[in-house]
Amino acid sequence: MDKRSLEMDMQPSEMDMQPSEMDMQALEMDMQPSEMDMQPSEMDMQASEMDMQASEMDMQPSEMDMQALEMGKRSSEMDMQPSEMDMQPSEMDMQALEMDMQASEMDKQPSEMDMQS
Repeated sequence: MDKRSLEMDMQPSEMDMQPSEMDMQALEMDMQPSEMDMQPSEMDMQASEMDMQASEMDMQPSEMDMQALEMGKRSSEMDMQPSEMDMQPSEMDMQALEMDMQASEMDKQPSEMDMQS
């Protein structure tokens, strides 16, 4: 009887061995989530790549701003042209002044005619 009880005492120790194996499996399972944790970092890499693309896209609007600046320069050059056109009316004003001078000279003539009479 004592031998049997001793053998039975041996068995629980074998059973005690099994939980440690289960702990090993649990450890392996703990390892797997860490591998899965690695994947999100890859997703983070994709996001950073997307950020890079977005920054590249941000560069494009600045190029568009450059084009707008060039167009702004062109429009400012066009603004310069009307000032040249503004020069022409002043020439026309000069002609009008000359015509006014002629008219005033003509006004003098009648007074001379009045003198004759």
